[in-house]
Parts: sequence; structure tokens; C-alpha cells
Amino acid sequence: MRPVFVVSDLHLGDGGTRDNFHFGDRRASFEAFLDHVEAQAGRLVILGDLFEFWQGNLGQILVSNRPLLDRLARMGAEYVVGNHDMDLGPLVGHDFLAHPFFARMRGAFDRRFVIGGRERKVRFMHGHETDPVNNSLYPGLGQVCSILAGMLEDLNGSPVGTGGEALEPRLEQTAERLLVRAEKWGIRLVNGLARLFPRTGRTLTPAQNPSRLKAHVEQMGACLREGGYDLIVCGHTHQAGLYPDAAAPWYVNVGGWVAVSQASPVNTFARFTDAAFGVFRWTESGPEAWTQVLEP
Repeated sequence: MRPVFVVSDLHLGDGGTRDNFHFGDRRASFEAFLDHVEAQAGRLVILGDLFEFWQGNLGQILVSNRPLLDRLARMGAEYVVGNHDMDLGPLVGHDFLAHPFFARMRGAFDRRFVIGGRERKVRFMHGHETDPVNNSLYPGLGQVCSILAGMLEDLNGSPVGTGGEALEPRLEQTAERLLVRAEKWGIRLVNGLARLFPRTGRTLTPAQNPSRLKAHVEQMGACLREGGYDLIVCGHTHQAGLYPDAAAPWYVNVGGWVAVSQASPVNTFARFTDAAFGVFRWTESGPEAWTQVLEP
């Protein structure tokens, strides 16, 4: 089969202070990655959160990224909607969006591959689909915290702190704690609003609060068993790696293109061929094996 390259979580914004993808040379790196995919005659799958609609204007984000969408359309990229771009979810299967890229927009899907001589039933999904507090079409606490974090990033003038760390997850967790305290103080904006604010750490996504990774993997395990899958491939958590081990994983997380480590971008993806599959980090010299085993 042609190699299949899988990416997730670019969180494309409008190029402003809230746009994590705009940090450093990510855009140029992603274009170089796309050059590599084309040179390998590969197919490209984007597993959600391609856009960052939680912190920006939908129309402005689409217009700002038109050249990239043009290229992805020419490549025939498949695009699964995530939670940060869920505004597009109801449009799947409709003709409201004329740009050809959106003709291949879809929800989670299954595909069978023969890898290493063995047929595998693979589930491709963003990763929020099995999470009852983060799979709604409607804004929830995670989105509210993301909006507040974006406002603070505006004040900072950048999505990255002085130490080179990404500010958003920390700001979102702070916003959640403040909102939970507001509930305890008895603030009620509308009747029943308290139901939106359960205990701290239970409503943010694993990307916003990494301590939720264990619950996320458990939800993926239930999905695997119910669907009879051999492998689940997703993003959502921004934590690339394999689980439970590198030799025989049933869970593959492709990571994303918004993480920062020691002031440097961390851009990861997965690749599937007839011989094997794995997770890689994109570097200036090309792909580099990423062997991290996740420990939820």
C-alpha cells in the first residue's frame, strides 16, 4: 500500500498572539513535511483540531490559511473533525463549504490494513469522541477556559512564556480552578449553570490537563473492545506515543504540532506502511523515530 501519514492538532489560528501554530517556524516545517509526504507518494490523514475555533474567528482563520487548504486539497488529504473545530461537524456530508478541501471532511472512520503480514482493523479518530464531557457540539467549560486563556495570551503578546513554555494549558487549568471556586461562592449566571462546573480536572481535555490522560486511554480501551479493533489511532492529547508498549501497542497517539519543549517546537506524526507503523518527530533533517511509551 502507499504509505499513510497521520497528523493531528495543528490548531491553525489567524496568525495572531493566540496562534500556537504561528510560533517559531512551524508553518515552514509543516510545508517541508508535506513535501516529504508527496515525495513518498503518501496519503495524508488529519485527525482533528486542524483549526483553533475556540480562540479565534472561524471566517478569519479559514481565510488566513487559504494557501495551506489549497495545498491539502490538491494532496487529497482526509480530514476528521475534532473538538476545537467541531463547528464544522454538522457540515460533514453537506455542500455549504465550496472549497474542495472540505469535500473530504468526515467523522471518525475505520480502515483495514495489512501490516507486517497481518490484517489489522484500525480506528482513526480525533480522540474526543468517547469523552462524554468533551464531545458535545455546544460550548462547555473546556471551551470557556480556552477563551479565557486566549485573552491572557493577548495580554502576554504571545502563546509562549518567557521560559519558552506553552502558556495555554497552564492558563486553562487556572481558569478552571477560578470557575470552580466561583461555583462554590454561589455565583449562578443562569438556572442550572452549576452542572457545567463539576470537580476540578474532570471537564478539561487531556491536552488542557495532562492528568486526564489515564481516563482518556481507558475510554479508548472501551472503544477498542466494543468495535473489535486491533488498533486505535488518535490525537487530542498532544502527547505522542504508544501504549501499552512499543512492541505491541493497541493505542497510537500521533501527538500534534503545537507542543513546545525547551523553547523548541515538537512536531510529531505517525506513518503506516506494509512493513510497520510508528510515530515520528519532524526535524530539520527529516523524520526521526519517536519511541516514547505513554504512562497514563
